[in-house]
Amino acid sequence: MRVVRPKLSKLLSFIEEKGLDGAVVVGISNVQYFTGFRGGGAILVASREGATLLVPQLEYSKASADAVGVEVRPYYRYPVPGITMPGLIEGTWLDAVAKVVEEYGLSRLGANISSIPYGEAAKLKEKLGDRLALDLSSDISRMRSIKEDDEVEAMVAAARVAEAGLRAAVDALAEGMGEVELAGVVEEAMRRAGAEEYSFPTIVAFEENAAYPHTSPTGRRLGKGEVVLIDLGARLHGYCSDITRTMAFGQLPERSREIAEAVLEAQLAGIDAIAPGVKAEEPDAAARSILEKRGLAKYFIHSLGHGVGIDVHEAPRLSRASEEELEPGMVVTVEPGVYVAGAVGVRIEDMVLVTKKGRRLLTSFERNLF
Repeated sequence: MRVVRPKLSKLLSFIEEKGLDGAVVVGISNVQYFTGFRGGGAILVASREGATLLVPQLEYSKASADAVGVEVRPYYRYPVPGITMPGLIEGTWLDAVAKVVEEYGLSRLGANISSIPYGEAAKLKEKLGDRLALDLSSDISRMRSIKEDDEVEAMVAAARVAEAGLRAAVDALAEGMGEVELAGVVEEAMRRAGAEEYSFPTIVAFEENAAYPHTSPTGRRLGKGEVVLIDLGARLHGYCSDITRTMAFGQLPERSREIAEAVLEAQLAGIDAIAPGVKAEEPDAAARSILEKRGLAKYFIHSLGHGVGIDVHEAPRLSRASEEELEPGMVVTVEPGVYVAGAVGVRIEDMVLVTKKGRRLLTSFERNLF
Protein backbone atom coordinates (compact mmCIF):
# COMPACT_ATOMS: atom_id res chain seq x y z
CA MET A 1 0.00 0.00 0.00
CA ARG A 2 1.39 3.40 -1.00
CA VAL A 3 1.39 5.77 1.98
CA VAL A 4 2.72 8.91 0.30
CA ARG A 5 1.37 10.00 -3.06
CA PRO A 6 4.05 11.18 -5.53
CA LYS A 7 3.89 14.94 -6.12
CA LEU A 8 4.36 15.06 -9.91
CA SER A 9 1.31 17.31 -10.28
CA LYS A 10 3.16 20.06 -8.37
CA LEU A 11 5.97 20.02 -10.91
CA LEU A 12 3.60 19.99 -13.88
CA SER A 13 1.70 22.97 -12.45
CA PHE A 14 4.98 24.81 -11.95
CA ILE A 15 6.04 24.14 -15.55
CA GLU A 16 2.76 25.62 -16.74
CA GLU A 17 3.00 28.62 -14.42
CA LYS A 18 6.53 29.52 -15.55
CA GLY A 19 5.82 29.11 -19.25
CA LEU A 20 8.22 26.20 -19.63
CA ASP A 21 7.90 23.25 -21.99
CA GLY A 22 9.36 20.86 -19.45
CA ALA A 23 11.81 20.16 -16.66
CA VAL A 24 14.76 17.87 -15.97
CA VAL A 25 15.00 16.73 -12.35
CA VAL A 26 18.11 15.04 -10.96
CA GLY A 27 18.76 13.64 -7.48
CA ILE A 28 17.54 10.55 -5.64
CA SER A 29 15.28 12.40 -3.21
CA ASN A 30 13.88 14.81 -5.78
CA VAL A 31 12.98 11.96 -8.12
CA GLN A 32 11.38 10.08 -5.24
CA TYR A 33 9.32 13.15 -4.35
CA PHE A 34 7.84 13.46 -7.82
CA THR A 35 7.58 9.80 -8.90
CA GLY A 36 7.66 7.52 -5.85
CA PHE A 37 10.80 5.71 -7.05
CA ARG A 38 13.98 5.93 -4.99
CA GLY A 39 17.12 4.67 -6.69
CA GLY A 40 20.50 5.76 -7.94
CA GLY A 41 20.97 7.20 -11.40
CA ALA A 42 17.31 8.12 -11.94
CA ILE A 43 16.42 11.28 -13.86
CA LEU A 44 12.96 12.67 -14.48
CA VAL A 45 12.08 14.49 -17.71
CA ALA A 46 8.64 16.04 -17.27
CA SER A 47 6.68 17.99 -19.83
CA ARG A 48 3.18 19.12 -20.67
CA GLU A 49 2.96 16.16 -23.03
CA GLY A 50 4.03 13.50 -20.54
CA ALA A 51 6.78 12.45 -18.16
CA THR A 52 9.62 9.96 -18.54
CA LEU A 53 11.68 8.43 -15.76
CA LEU A 54 15.13 7.43 -16.98
CA VAL A 55 16.87 4.73 -14.94
CA PRO A 56 19.95 2.51 -15.29
CA GLN A 57 18.89 -0.80 -16.81
CA LEU A 58 19.49 -2.66 -13.54
CA GLU A 59 16.86 -0.44 -11.88
CA TYR A 60 14.24 -0.87 -14.61
CA SER A 61 12.08 -3.54 -12.94
CA LYS A 62 12.03 -1.81 -9.57
CA ALA A 63 11.28 1.58 -11.11
CA SER A 64 8.48 0.10 -13.20
CA ALA A 65 6.92 -1.30 -10.03
CA ASP A 66 7.33 1.83 -7.87
CA ALA A 67 7.00 4.86 -10.15
CA VAL A 68 3.63 6.51 -10.65
CA GLY A 69 2.43 8.70 -13.52
CA VAL A 70 5.53 8.32 -15.70
CA GLU A 71 6.88 6.21 -18.51
CA VAL A 72 9.94 4.29 -17.32
CA ARG A 73 12.80 3.93 -19.79
CA PRO A 74 16.16 2.27 -19.11
CA TYR A 75 19.52 3.54 -20.31
CA TYR A 76 22.87 1.79 -20.38
CA ARG A 77 26.46 2.80 -20.85
CA TYR A 78 27.83 -0.71 -21.19
CA PRO A 79 25.42 -3.05 -23.01
CA VAL A 80 24.77 -6.54 -21.66
CA PRO A 81 24.66 -9.10 -24.51
CA GLY A 82 21.24 -10.63 -25.06
CA ILE A 83 19.40 -8.17 -22.78
CA THR A 84 16.59 -6.12 -24.28
CA MET A 85 14.14 -3.81 -22.51
CA PRO A 86 11.33 -1.58 -23.81
CA GLY A 87 12.53 1.87 -24.80
CA LEU A 88 16.17 1.10 -24.04
CA ILE A 89 18.49 4.08 -24.72
CA GLU A 90 22.17 3.53 -25.40
CA GLY A 91 24.56 5.90 -23.66
CA THR A 92 24.99 7.84 -20.43
CA TRP A 93 22.21 9.53 -18.48
CA LEU A 94 23.09 12.74 -20.31
CA ASP A 95 22.58 11.01 -23.66
CA ALA A 96 19.27 9.64 -22.41
CA VAL A 97 18.09 13.08 -21.26
CA ALA A 98 19.04 14.65 -24.60
CA LYS A 99 17.18 11.94 -26.51
CA VAL A 100 13.95 12.27 -24.51
CA VAL A 101 14.07 16.08 -24.63
CA GLU A 102 14.42 15.80 -28.41
CA GLU A 103 11.58 13.30 -28.67
CA TYR A 104 9.26 15.57 -26.68
CA GLY A 105 10.35 18.54 -28.79
CA LEU A 106 11.15 20.67 -25.73
CA SER A 107 12.70 24.07 -26.36
CA ARG A 108 12.35 25.89 -23.02
CA LEU A 109 13.40 23.85 -19.99
CA GLY A 110 14.07 24.15 -16.31
CA ALA A 111 16.51 21.92 -14.40
CA ASN A 112 17.76 21.77 -10.83
CA ILE A 113 21.26 22.67 -11.98
CA SER A 114 22.72 24.17 -8.81
CA SER A 115 21.72 21.23 -6.62
CA ILE A 116 23.86 18.69 -8.50
CA PRO A 117 27.67 18.38 -8.53
CA TYR A 118 29.44 21.05 -10.54
CA GLY A 119 30.96 18.71 -13.10
CA GLU A 120 27.63 16.98 -13.83
CA ALA A 121 25.84 20.32 -13.92
CA ALA A 122 28.30 21.64 -16.51
CA LYS A 123 27.74 18.57 -18.68
CA LEU A 124 23.96 18.90 -18.43
CA LYS A 125 24.16 22.59 -19.35
CA GLU A 126 26.24 21.66 -22.38
CA LYS A 127 23.71 19.01 -23.44
CA LEU A 128 20.69 21.27 -23.06
CA GLY A 129 22.34 24.40 -24.44
CA ASP A 130 19.98 27.31 -25.13
CA ARG A 131 17.00 25.19 -24.18
CA LEU A 132 17.91 25.55 -20.51
CA ALA A 133 16.02 28.63 -19.35
CA LEU A 134 15.66 28.30 -15.57
CA ASP A 135 17.41 26.80 -12.55
CA LEU A 136 14.73 24.98 -10.55
CA SER A 137 16.84 24.09 -7.51
CA SER A 138 15.33 26.60 -5.09
CA ASP A 139 11.84 26.06 -6.48
CA ILE A 140 12.01 22.30 -5.92
CA SER A 141 13.46 22.85 -2.45
CA ARG A 142 10.53 25.11 -1.62
CA MET A 143 7.97 22.62 -2.99
CA ARG A 144 9.44 19.92 -0.80
CA SER A 145 9.48 22.16 2.27
CA ILE A 146 5.67 22.39 2.34
CA LYS A 147 4.42 18.97 3.42
CA GLU A 148 1.03 17.56 2.61
CA ASP A 149 -0.97 15.47 5.08
CA ASP A 150 0.32 12.13 3.78
CA GLU A 151 3.92 13.27 4.18
CA VAL A 152 3.28 14.41 7.75
CA GLU A 153 1.65 11.08 8.59
CA ALA A 154 4.70 9.24 7.24
CA MET A 155 7.02 11.35 9.40
CA VAL A 156 4.90 10.80 12.50
CA ALA A 157 5.14 7.06 11.88
CA ALA A 158 8.92 7.40 11.41
CA ALA A 159 9.11 9.34 14.67
CA ARG A 160 7.37 6.53 16.54
CA VAL A 161 9.93 4.08 15.15
CA ALA A 162 12.77 6.31 16.38
CA GLU A 163 11.12 6.60 19.77
CA ALA A 164 11.06 2.80 20.00
CA GLY A 165 14.85 3.02 19.69
CA LEU A 166 14.99 5.59 22.48
CA ARG A 167 12.81 3.48 24.77
CA ALA A 168 15.07 0.49 24.20
CA ALA A 169 18.09 2.64 25.06
CA VAL A 170 16.58 3.90 28.30
CA ASP A 171 15.72 0.34 29.33
CA ALA A 172 19.19 -0.97 28.44
CA LEU A 173 21.39 1.62 30.20
CA ALA A 174 23.90 -0.06 32.47
CA GLU A 175 27.19 0.84 34.09
CA GLY A 176 30.13 -0.16 31.92
CA MET A 177 28.08 -0.23 28.69
CA GLY A 178 29.93 1.16 25.67
CA GLU A 179 28.63 3.83 23.30
CA VAL A 180 28.87 1.42 20.37
CA GLU A 181 26.95 -1.23 22.30
CA LEU A 182 24.13 1.19 23.12
CA ALA A 183 23.98 2.36 19.50
CA GLY A 184 23.47 -1.28 18.52
CA VAL A 185 20.56 -1.58 20.95
CA VAL A 186 18.98 1.57 19.49
CA GLU A 187 19.36 0.51 15.87
CA GLU A 188 18.12 -3.03 16.45
CA ALA A 189 15.01 -1.65 18.15
CA MET A 190 14.34 0.70 15.24
CA ARG A 191 14.66 -2.13 12.74
CA ARG A 192 12.32 -4.30 14.79
CA ALA A 193 9.84 -1.42 14.85
CA GLY A 194 9.88 -1.25 11.04
CA ALA A 195 12.65 1.18 10.04
CA GLU A 196 13.46 0.90 6.33
CA GLU A 197 16.74 2.73 6.94
CA TYR A 198 18.26 5.03 9.53
CA SER A 199 17.93 8.75 8.78
CA PHE A 200 21.66 9.08 9.56
CA PRO A 201 24.28 7.14 11.55
CA THR A 202 23.04 6.99 15.14
CA ILE A 203 24.91 9.21 17.59
CA VAL A 204 25.49 7.88 21.11
CA ALA A 205 27.81 9.92 23.30
CA PHE A 206 28.61 9.80 27.02
CA GLU A 207 29.59 12.80 29.15
CA GLU A 208 32.58 14.64 27.56
CA ASN A 209 32.01 12.95 24.17
CA ALA A 210 28.56 14.59 24.07
CA ALA A 211 30.35 17.92 23.66
CA TYR A 212 31.06 16.96 20.03
CA PRO A 213 27.79 17.62 18.13
CA HIS A 214 28.48 15.16 15.28
CA THR A 215 30.51 12.55 17.09
CA SER A 216 30.37 8.82 16.37
CA PRO A 217 29.93 6.08 18.98
CA THR A 218 33.18 4.82 20.53
CA GLY A 219 34.21 2.19 23.06
CA ARG A 220 33.91 4.76 25.86
CA ARG A 221 32.19 3.11 28.87
CA LEU A 222 29.33 4.60 30.88
CA GLY A 223 29.80 5.57 34.51
CA LYS A 224 27.44 6.74 37.25
CA GLY A 225 26.50 10.41 37.28
CA GLU A 226 27.15 10.90 33.55
CA VAL A 227 24.99 12.22 30.72
CA VAL A 228 23.97 10.05 27.79
CA LEU A 229 23.19 11.85 24.52
CA ILE A 230 21.36 9.92 21.79
CA ASP A 231 20.58 11.48 18.40
CA LEU A 232 18.70 9.12 16.11
CA GLY A 233 16.22 8.89 13.28
CA ALA A 234 14.39 6.33 11.18
CA ARG A 235 13.19 6.35 7.60
CA LEU A 236 9.71 4.93 7.07
CA HIS A 237 7.52 5.14 3.96
CA GLY A 238 10.42 7.04 2.40
CA TYR A 239 10.41 9.85 5.01
CA CYS A 240 12.75 10.65 7.89
CA SER A 241 12.48 11.39 11.57
CA ASP A 242 15.05 13.12 13.77
CA ILE A 243 15.06 13.28 17.57
CA THR A 244 17.67 13.79 20.30
CA ARG A 245 17.46 13.15 24.00
CA THR A 246 20.01 13.75 26.73
CA MET A 247 19.48 11.70 29.86
CA ALA A 248 21.18 11.10 33.18
CA PHE A 249 22.65 7.80 34.26
CA GLY A 250 22.47 8.19 38.01
CA GLN A 251 22.50 11.56 39.73
CA LEU A 252 24.19 14.29 37.70
CA PRO A 253 26.56 16.89 39.16
CA GLU A 254 24.80 20.18 39.79
CA ARG A 255 26.50 21.95 36.85
CA SER A 256 25.46 19.28 34.35
CA ARG A 257 21.88 19.35 35.63
CA GLU A 258 21.77 23.16 35.35
CA ILE A 259 22.96 22.97 31.73
CA ALA A 260 20.34 20.34 30.89
CA GLU A 261 17.58 22.41 32.47
CA ALA A 262 18.71 25.50 30.55
CA VAL A 263 18.73 23.60 27.23
CA LEU A 264 15.22 22.31 27.87
CA GLU A 265 14.01 25.83 28.70
CA ALA A 266 15.65 27.13 25.52
CA GLN A 267 14.02 24.41 23.45
CA LEU A 268 10.57 25.20 24.84
CA ALA A 269 11.10 28.88 24.00
CA GLY A 270 12.14 27.98 20.46
CA ILE A 271 9.09 25.75 19.98
CA ASP A 272 6.74 28.41 21.35
CA ALA A 273 8.11 30.91 18.81
CA ILE A 274 7.10 28.76 15.84
CA ALA A 275 4.01 29.95 13.96
CA PRO A 276 2.99 30.74 10.37
CA GLY A 277 4.34 34.06 9.15
CA VAL A 278 7.19 34.06 11.67
CA LYS A 279 10.67 34.56 10.24
CA ALA A 280 12.82 31.46 10.59
CA GLU A 281 15.38 33.46 12.57
CA GLU A 282 12.93 34.18 15.41
CA PRO A 283 12.76 30.72 17.04
CA ASP A 284 16.56 30.63 16.97
CA ALA A 285 16.69 34.02 18.67
CA ALA A 286 14.14 32.96 21.30
CA ALA A 287 16.12 29.86 22.26
CA ARG A 288 19.44 31.69 22.17
CA SER A 289 18.17 34.43 24.47
CA ILE A 290 17.42 31.88 27.19
CA LEU A 291 20.94 30.51 27.02
CA GLU A 292 22.32 34.06 26.97
CA LYS A 293 20.63 34.77 30.31
CA ARG A 294 22.19 31.60 31.73
CA GLY A 295 25.66 32.52 30.42
CA LEU A 296 25.63 29.55 28.05
CA ALA A 297 25.03 31.11 24.63
CA LYS A 298 28.73 30.88 23.71
CA TYR A 299 28.43 27.09 23.90
CA PHE A 300 25.47 26.95 21.47
CA ILE A 301 27.53 26.62 18.30
CA HIS A 302 24.98 25.73 15.59
CA SER A 303 21.62 26.94 14.34
CA LEU A 304 18.41 25.95 16.12
CA GLY A 305 17.07 23.55 13.52
CA HIS A 306 16.34 22.45 9.98
CA GLY A 307 13.59 21.07 7.81
CA VAL A 308 12.94 17.33 7.65
CA GLY A 309 11.27 15.24 4.96
CA ILE A 310 12.55 12.74 2.43
CA ASP A 311 15.99 13.94 3.53
CA VAL A 312 16.84 14.51 7.16
CA HIS A 313 18.16 17.99 6.28
CA GLU A 314 15.88 20.07 4.07
CA ALA A 315 14.61 23.63 3.86
CA PRO A 316 13.94 25.73 5.83
CA ARG A 317 16.71 26.46 8.33
CA LEU A 318 15.96 27.96 11.73
CA SER A 319 18.98 30.22 12.04
CA ARG A 320 20.04 33.79 12.65
CA ALA A 321 20.93 34.05 8.96
CA SER A 322 17.51 32.94 7.67
CA GLU A 323 15.05 35.49 6.27
CA GLU A 324 12.54 32.87 5.14
CA GLU A 325 9.06 32.92 6.65
CA LEU A 326 7.59 29.80 8.20
CA GLU A 327 4.52 28.47 6.43
CA PRO A 328 1.89 25.86 7.25
CA GLY A 329 3.13 22.42 6.24
CA MET A 330 6.78 23.01 7.08
CA VAL A 331 8.32 20.43 9.42
CA VAL A 332 11.38 21.58 11.34
CA THR A 333 13.58 20.37 14.15
CA VAL A 334 14.13 22.45 17.28
CA GLU A 335 17.45 21.35 18.80
CA PRO A 336 19.38 23.76 20.99
CA GLY A 337 22.59 22.41 22.45
CA VAL A 338 25.30 23.38 24.90
CA TYR A 339 28.75 21.88 24.30
CA VAL A 340 31.45 22.43 26.90
CA ALA A 341 34.60 20.91 25.39
CA GLY A 342 36.29 18.35 27.59
CA ALA A 343 33.41 18.36 30.08
CA VAL A 344 29.86 17.69 28.91
CA GLY A 345 27.34 18.23 26.12
CA VAL A 346 23.54 18.46 26.14
CA ARG A 347 21.12 18.60 23.20
CA ILE A 348 17.35 18.11 23.09
CA GLU A 349 15.60 17.84 19.73
CA ASP A 350 12.03 17.45 18.53
CA MET A 351 10.20 17.69 15.21
CA VAL A 352 7.57 20.43 14.89
CA LEU A 353 4.93 20.97 12.21
CA VAL A 354 3.95 24.54 11.37
CA THR A 355 0.13 24.63 11.26
CA LYS A 356 -2.35 27.27 10.09
CA LYS A 357 -2.81 28.51 13.65
CA GLY A 358 0.51 27.67 15.28
CA ARG A 359 2.46 24.47 15.69
CA ARG A 360 2.14 20.76 16.39
CA LEU A 361 4.77 18.60 18.04
CA LEU A 362 5.34 15.44 15.99
CA THR A 363 7.70 13.71 18.43
CA SER A 364 6.32 12.65 21.79
CA PHE A 365 9.11 11.08 23.85
CA GLU A 366 9.56 12.50 27.38
CA ARG A 367 12.17 15.25 27.52
CA ASN A 368 13.08 15.78 31.16
CA LEU A 369 15.29 12.72 31.61
CA PHE A 370 17.81 14.28 33.97
